[in-house]
Formats: sequence, C-alpha cells, structure tokens
Amino acid sequence: MAGANGPMIPEKNMHKIFDNFLEQDVFQNIQDIFFGNPGVPWYYEEKLHAQDTEINSYFYHILYGNVTDWRCNPRPNSEYFDLFLPLLHKMNCKSIINVRANLYVKKNSLYKSLYHCDAFTDDLSHNTAIFYLNTCDGGTTLLIDEQEMVVRSVANRLCTFPASVKHKIGFQTDTDQRIIININYF
Repeated sequence: MAGANGPMIPEKNMHKIFDNFLEQDVFQNIQDIFFGNPGVPWYYEEKLHAQDTEINSYFYHILYGNVTDWRCNPRPNSEYFDLFLPLLHKMNCKSIINVRANLYVKKNSLYKSLYHCDAFTDDLSHNTAIFYLNTCDGGTTLLIDEQEMVVRSVANRLCTFPASVKHKIGFQTDTDQRIIININYF
C-alpha cells in the first residue's frame, strides 16, 4: 500500500483508513488554525451537487488547484497550503490535482448528500483522500460493490479510495462545524 517511494494508491474498489495519521503537534497546529482563526477565508456553496433538490450549503477553501478549472495551471492557492505538506508528504503523492477544505455546519438531522465521484480526471484514474479535522457524528459513506461502508468523522483520520468509488457526505448534528480536507491525487 504505502511504500517508501510510492504513493498511497488504494487497490481497485478498496478503501484504506489510517487513524492518528499525523504527528499530534502537526495535527494540532492545523486544527488551531482552521477552527480558531477567523482569518481563514471560506467561500459559500449553496448545494453540494447540481443534482441536489434541497439546499444543503457548505463552505470551502481551496488550498491547491485552480478555482474555475482544475486543468488550468494547478498551483497552491492558499497561504495555508504549506500546513498540509506533512500530510501530502506522508501520503507519498506523486502528483496533486486538488486540495480543498470543506466546512459543514450543524444540521437538525443526519442528512446525507447524493452519491458522487470526485471527477477530476475523465477516466477517474486518480485517487481521493479525506482527512478529518474533528470528531463528530457526521462522516462519509462509500459505496463499494453495492455495499455501503460508513467512515466516521474522527479527528486525524485519513481515508483513501480510488476516485471511481462513489461516496456521499454525512452532515453532523452534534458539533457546530465539521471540517474535512479533500485531496485528489496520483
């Protein structure tokens, strides 16, 4: 899976979960900035997906990638990008496509989005990773071989899977904010 020289590449239709992925001091620094810094710019998105029939808004902050078209000159896009270099280094990414922070606000019920794939390549040949910044009752549901696999939102947890694996977002009801880092890479 994670070789000394190779990237963390999930096997076809396989997911991997790594708890306590980053050193505690590195992780705590990321948490302190994203949960305690009013200066982090967040951008509003009304719907999770164009196909959503309900308004289930969230906020995002692009750390790496082009805002309008990921194929055009992807680059660091945030002063906070360097905070995630230890994460990306430990993942042994060969090439980064997009890194973004998503902030979900508390809901009255455990709403889940529609299934989707992070379609950053036409053939979905890349990988997706979700790094959880806090623990709450929200999470991510993966659809693997027509079976739902729920990955709970646990602080300092990394979940990797092929981009072709459909997944959906589970909003939280027990914390005001849920922040994840969404990474698409080779």
